[in-house]
Parts: sequence; C-alpha cells; structure tokens
Amino acid sequence: MENIYSGKLLPPGVDYGMVRDGRRSPIMWGELDLSVARSIQAGTGEVINIAGDAFYADLDPVNQGTAVIRFEDVNLSAPGAPIYITRGHIIQVPFTRLLVENEAQPGKRLRYFYGVGIDFEPGSSSSVNVSGVVSVNDEGEARSDALVSYIGQGFISGPGSVPHAQLWNPPASGKELIVQEVQLARANGGVSFGALCFHTAALGALGMQGAAKKAGSPASVAEIRTLDGAAVLGTTIAQINIGDAAKYEFRDPIILPPGFGLHSRGTSAISAGATFQWYERSL
Repeated sequence: MENIYSGKLLPPGVDYGMVRDGRRSPIMWGELDLSVARSIQAGTGEVINIAGDAFYADLDPVNQGTAVIRFEDVNLSAPGAPIYITRGHIIQVPFTRLLVENEAQPGKRLRYFYGVGIDFEPGSSSSVNVSGVVSVNDEGEARSDALVSYIGQGFISGPGSVPHAQLWNPPASGKELIVQEVQLARANGGVSFGALCFHTAALGALGMQGAAKKAGSPASVAEIRTLDGAAVLGTTIAQINIGDAAKYEFRDPIILPPGFGLHSRGTSAISAGATFQWYERSL
C-alpha cells in the first residue's frame, strides 16, 4: 500500500527474505521424558545443550509435567537460578544450556519451545494472567499432579503435658519442604495458647508420612511426628489464642531444609494437634 504522506512504499517491518532462507531463528522445540527422576544432588541432573533467549513450556494439560530448570548465562560463568517450570511458563533470558531436575512423573513429558529474537506471549487461553506470574490455582494443580504436594496431621488424643505435632524433614531427605499452611486444632473446650516453633530434632513418635494430594500416589519422605512432652521445645516463631481451631496461611511460605522441623505446641491438659500442607522440591 502506498504511503499517502511520503508518496513512497513503506519498508516491511520484517526481512522476510531472511525468514525464508533461514537466517532468522525459527521456533525450535524439544521434549524430555519425565518418567524418571532427575537430581543434581544424585548426579542425575539432565543437561540440555540448546541456546536461545526465549523459552516456552507447552500448555498441554494432559501430557505436560513440571520440572526445575536452571538457565545458564551466555558465558557459563555461573549456574542459573532454579526456576519451577509449569505449563505455559515463559522465560525471556539468554542461555546456552539448561540443567533440569524433576520428580518422577510416569506418563508425563516436558515439551519446550525456544529460539532467538522470538517474543513468546501468553494467549487468551494461557495460564499466565499477570506478566511473569502464573495462576496460583493452575500451579497448585500442577504440583499435585506432579506428586510433589502433600498433607499430613498429628494429634495428641489425651490431656497432655505439653502436646506437640511436628512436620519433620529428615536430614537425608534430599528435599526442601515449602510449607503453605498449618491448621491448629484442640479439644477439651475453652480457649488456650498455641504456638508454632522451629526445631532441629525429630520429636517423639512417627505418626505418618505425608500423604500425596493425588490419591493413590506414594507418600512423602517428610514425617508427621507427635510428642506429649514435659517441657516447651523449639524456637517460637508465632503464637495465637485458639478455641477449637486456628489457621496459619503464610503470605510467604516457610521453607524447611533437611534436618529441620516445624511444630505446633499447645498448653497443658488439652488434646491438641495440627494439620500441615506443603510441597517439596529436590536439592
């Protein structure tokens, strides 16, 4: 179309000759089977030697799994930050290789697209609803489906001295626990004092392993433990007066490295306990 202001044809915004002869980067892609677990700590992290400045994870809701990816910089001077990749995730950063970790996800794969000078943008059906932020509901569903999200509860059923219920991350777990919520509960009526505490030792008796939020899936390496103790244990980080129940929802999650626990603590002569919700990531 003629430019009515200059009397000349406008130059094209894109050099289609370079597109046609391959001098401009096309959208390239790859796929990684996620049925086998990969871990840097275990020496089984997957190195993918590809280069680009844009990365996009497939939005397929059925076959697409999740992984933690480190994007190396162009000079390979330092490892990149561990980024939890879910469906529809878009990363705009130069890289010359990827380092991938993932939980075993039978039947799942990580399909990805990449290139140079490509501007991936979320479409109307994408799970990205704010620039750089993935929908919380979609991300939570992906974690449950990837078998990294867990729940567990511990309870002292009789009037105890100082009842404790603990989420414990064993020293050799190879995981970090990302704690999202703790629900405190008590019986015996009235109002009592409750608290949350950090501790560096496993408490009392093993009640259960964390239960996966996807029914029929393997249990967590993390433990729910209970103790009817004679003394207050641990370092108090929060406290509240509770009746029948109280809930802690953390604006920023609590992170428990291996060898650390988070426990609730009640007052004497009550039945008390806690329900924990968390997800895990490999170290």
